Amino acid sequence: MIVNQKFKILHICSYSWEIGGPPSVIFNLSNSFKSLVDADITSTIASDHSLYSNYPGQRIFVFKKSLLSQIIPDFSIKSFFWFKKYAYRYDFVVVHGLWNFGSILALFLNKRTRLILTIHGFLDPYVFKRSIFKKSLYWFIFQKYCFKKAAIIHAISSQEEILLKNIFPQFKNKIKFIPNGIQDPISKNSLIIPSENFKKSIDVFLSDSEYTFLYLGRINKKKGIDLIFEAFFSLVKKYSSNNIKLIIAGPIDNYQIAFEELKNRFRHSNILVLPSVISEEKTYLFSQVDSFLLPSHSEGFSIAALEAISYGKACIFSKNIGFSDEALKDNAALICDLNIKSLEEKMSLLINNIDLNILLKKNSRSFFLENYQIDDIANRYYKEIILSDVK
Repeated sequence: MIVNQKFKILHICSYSWEIGGPPSVIFNLSNSFKSLVDADITSTIASDHSLYSNYPGQRIFVFKKSLLSQIIPDFSIKSFFWFKKYAYRYDFVVVHGLWNFGSILALFLNKRTRLILTIHGFLDPYVFKRSIFKKSLYWFIFQKYCFKKAAIIHAISSQEEILLKNIFPQFKNKIKFIPNGIQDPISKNSLIIPSENFKKSIDVFLSDSEYTFLYLGRINKKKGIDLIFEAFFSLVKKYSSNNIKLIIAGPIDNYQIAFEELKNRFRHSNILVLPSVISEEKTYLFSQVDSFLLPSHSEGFSIAALEAISYGKACIFSKNIGFSDEALKDNAALICDLNIKSLEEKMSLLINNIDLNILLKKNSRSFFLENYQIDDIANRYYKEIILSDVK
């Protein structure tokens, strides 16, 4: 490949707020090294989803899903013809995730354009066992050829790097580990002005709060939402207190019926459920709570967890959030097992130990600043993935 003055990259992703992590990764990376890379996005999104942010000058090509998308996620016949016509213009095409239409499109790349395959936790056993027959079939028809064609296989956590090298020892030389990163929200949002109605609703709910837990992210079982409800309700009964609060905020991701059942079962004035919270509202919400919860059964590398430590919150994570080993080593978070008892014990520790809260808040903020600021991560990505593949 000839080194250009500015590289051209095409990201293939369902680019909506409701999808969560991958769009955030694309936006943060692209915005950080936009002086070096022109990053376009091609996306098919559901009709009830909202397009994720883009920076001025960034191009997003959006296509409607075709009927076949119920079998092949993100399938669009118009995006196929667009890709066939324009993909040759790009130095790199990045396919985000597995078991989707992007894996098929990648098979049509010419020899000049290099393929980067970013896994995003899609090979985690918890995720893989869902629709395992369909995924196994997809693997033998399409996915394995995508792995062979990839110039770089991008792991976004150290656990995922180990998993990939164990599954694909033949590809170990092209497996690269670069974690996620985000912009420091505190330096960016020195002046926080949420909407008046939002601020009022939060202030009223928290007016008599002694300790407040927050979950913020997509609402589905994979995130451990059922564990959060169970553990919190047990704490409320244990302390006989109306001053311990829980806020759950985010889009409901194919979990509507089960989530409604949980809300009805644990209906309590101490619990506030909000839709998606972004921008100034998100910053204000983090500023008002004491602790963040994410007892996920599976994650690639959680952006929500990164946001929580970037705000310097006392956090309780499961071992699956992408950097739990590192956070535990640096005493930057509490790590719970995936059961109600363990989560409740960690929540109780925070309620009763002011010094522990102070320590975790200090360490989580330092942990973020030292390891996951987006400019540092983007610089690594550019040097170790983009430039490493330039010949």
